[in-house]
Amino acid sequence: MKLSIKFVILWLTCATFSTYAQQNEQILIKIGNSTVSKEEFERIYHKNNTGDENTDQQKALAEYLKMFIDFKLKVVEAEQLGYDTMVAFVNELEGYRKALTKPYLNDESMLDTLVKEAYARMQKELKLSHLSIKLDPYASPKDTLAAWNKLMEGRKRVLAGEKFDAIAQNLWVDNKDNVTGGEIGYSTVFRLIYPFENASYKTKVGDVSLPFRSDFGYHILKVHDIRMAQGQVKVAHIMVVDSSEIQGKAKIFEILKQARNGFPFDSLAKMYSDDKGTSQFGGELPWFGTGRMIFEFETAAFSLKNAGDISEPVRTIAGWHIIKLVDKQPIPVFEQAKEDIKKQIQQDNSRSDITRLAVIRKVIKKYGYKETGNISKFYSIVDTSLFSANWKLEKAAALNAPLFTIGSTTYTEQDFAKYIAVGQQPRNPLTIEPFLDKLFKEFKEKMILKYEEDRLEQNYPEYKYLLKEYHDGILLFTVSDEMVWTKAMKDTTGLEKFYETNKNNYMWDKRLDVSVYSFNNPQTAVKLQKLLASKSSKKLTDVDILAKMNKKTNIVWLVENGLFSKGDKTDIDPLFDLSATQNSKTIEGKNLLQFVNKKVDPMLKTLSEAKGLITADYQTYLEKEWIKELHGKYKVEIDEAVLKTVK
Repeated sequence: MKLSIKFVILWLTCATFSTYAQQNEQILIKIGNSTVSKEEFERIYHKNNTGDENTDQQKALAEYLKMFIDFKLKVVEAEQLGYDTMVAFVNELEGYRKALTKPYLNDESMLDTLVKEAYARMQKELKLSHLSIKLDPYASPKDTLAAWNKLMEGRKRVLAGEKFDAIAQNLWVDNKDNVTGGEIGYSTVFRLIYPFENASYKTKVGDVSLPFRSDFGYHILKVHDIRMAQGQVKVAHIMVVDSSEIQGKAKIFEILKQARNGFPFDSLAKMYSDDKGTSQFGGELPWFGTGRMIFEFETAAFSLKNAGDISEPVRTIAGWHIIKLVDKQPIPVFEQAKEDIKKQIQQDNSRSDITRLAVIRKVIKKYGYKETGNISKFYSIVDTSLFSANWKLEKAAALNAPLFTIGSTTYTEQDFAKYIAVGQQPRNPLTIEPFLDKLFKEFKEKMILKYEEDRLEQNYPEYKYLLKEYHDGILLFTVSDEMVWTKAMKDTTGLEKFYETNKNNYMWDKRLDVSVYSFNNPQTAVKLQKLLASKSSKKLTDVDILAKMNKKTNIVWLVENGLFSKGDKTDIDPLFDLSATQNSKTIEGKNLLQFVNKKVDPMLKTLSEAKGLITADYQTYLEKEWIKELHGKYKVEIDEAVLKTVK
């Protein structure tokens, strides 16, 4: 069987669990060839033991140990059946592993610094213009220098009084699409890429920044104004797409007139708004702050003072709008904003790079790093076929010299060659040497982080055991579904046999066959009661009753009819106390009349009537039988001496 790379990693991880336990921990339980350490059991027991100080701890421990062994038997069986090699299992566990790994490969102090920086910037909004030149992240020094020089030329022209958008049109004549520029408007934290945000908050009002680099290229910017943050607003709007300016304007003013005359804004939105994504919700938009909406729309929304205020018509590139203020909120205090800021930082690649590099520095300091070679040999054997994803690993077959060492692991030229080959993908051709230099930097950083990641189980027991819990939990769910839950639903023959053996456990209590009618007035109720009094003797059905009562017009309706046990419905329960001769009751204030058609004595439920309950009981039965089978299949040994030391 061909094994995936993920499975090999998982196998090594699981092997680490076993070896680590055997070398460093006391073995409490043996199940077949599998072992459970005292530490693993204690951690799970303490997590799940909810008893208080009055609980008999020895009894609680014995009961939990029994349940734990049953749980581990199922996990061992799942492994014996090969469930831990299934693609779905490997992928799911790998997903959990990646999520668990993130906090351990993060620098909390750096993250806190970035959170505080973002919150401070959140207090202000900057009005900006920019000039940008696109540049590939792997661009050559020659192309990089050319972009820098062009932007320095543009900066001089801005300082001389020219506008950014005018400069963008003629700065780079042979590649106009490569240059963009113009006014951005007001912006704040997280609205622009991090390098752009950094430059804007470090530039004074009226100044033009020096060129700065991002993954998209080089940029300069000018700060025109700084104001205090406006917070966020929630508004509703009505939009009219103006096929012609005169018609659109006339229509929006007519809608505004109706709104100011008291016609509900949400109803007008549903009737007239061309924004079909919001019209069904009365025109309401999600909360938004500066930089989220078209400038004209945003300006009008934030100019509204009080909830319920409606703007004058506003025209944007989308059409005409009138805007109603629903609510406003200021920038939250730090403690309220902190967690949301942290999430945004973790989703921001540029900011994440800062924390990642901080971790890399720590790992290097912790384990040691030495660069023992260079990649100069690759400059001649890697060609432009790499940019069409056609470069062959065989070209580097002779390269195997060491490149760098992290801790006890040395990476060679062959390791880097494999990294190049696996990661290649079609892209625009670039100069080979700077491209490879960038790839080598990425490769080193990834291997340094991997070195730390591979040792998380050794360095952090809580990580190791939590991952083990996920491992066992996924297996438990999968094998239980196969052997118990799904089996009970698919095994119709077994279910029927179980029902026949245990059908006396599934009985209906005493029930009432009840019809419930509604009526239009008390006089109708009197007539209905008289007719119902003869219902049984004349064998009248509900259809007959309605036909006789509704000859001219509908004055009686059948609300429901059915068999009810006591406790099924609060309104029906009092009927169980009625005498044999009193079989109807009017519910005051509800214009409802209940009639007991007949009383039904206790009887057996059919399989279809109690299928849900019977299936659940069958699942319990299957699980008990399965556990018996597993106890017979695998030898369970408990080290009593170790058990006595369990806290």
